[in-house]
Amino acid sequence: PVDRPIPLGLPIELEAGRLQALFAASGRRLTAATFRHAYATHRLEDGMPLASLGCILGHQSVMVTLQYLETAVGLRRADYEASHPLRLGRGAKADGFTLAEYEALVEAAERDEERLIFRLLFASGLRLSELLGLGAADVQREEGKLFVRSGKGDKDRYVLVDRETVQALPEVDPLFSVSSATPIATMVRRAAQKAGLLEKYS
Repeated sequence: PVDRPIPLGLPIELEAGRLQALFAASGRRLTAATFRHAYATHRLEDGMPLASLGCILGHQSVMVTLQYLETAVGLRRADYEASHPLRLGRGAKADGFTLAEYEALVEAAERDEERLIFRLLFASGLRLSELLGLGAADVQREEGKLFVRSGKGDKDRYVLVDRETVQALPEVDPLFSVSSATPIATMVRRAAQKAGLLEKYS
């Protein structure tokens, strides 16, 4: 057995036994195919389009390639749960957009749809164009995630969302009555003014 790090010619080094231990803890077997799976997962995390990766791997169906995307985002669930203000019940920075300010904005919203849009934006980090592009088929309720099609740079990806938010989303299309960013900007400005936050964020 090797008792020192194995240089891989990459910015990281693989400690002997480390990967085996991680796979043992997960209940999965470490095999030669692990290298292929790791390659695919890292390429997606680095921004390679799903279709391009599928071609490189020789997949006949994009659904097979999607499995790697699910692995990549699944590895981040613990980080999301441990750090997002909605999960912690507190804000992170006094000079940033705090949880208390978010709650004031939601309270000032005029309609339930506005409150849901505010919550989804805060819970997911979606761009407005990505939120507007979501369909009912993109909402994975049990896994607590959304499939974003052709995001910035024409990249597909999964986005983690807390389960309370994802369960609140409609189950049929369209998810929202608005179809452009302008009405959402108006919602935010109106609620911010009512909540006394407009001057701070204008």
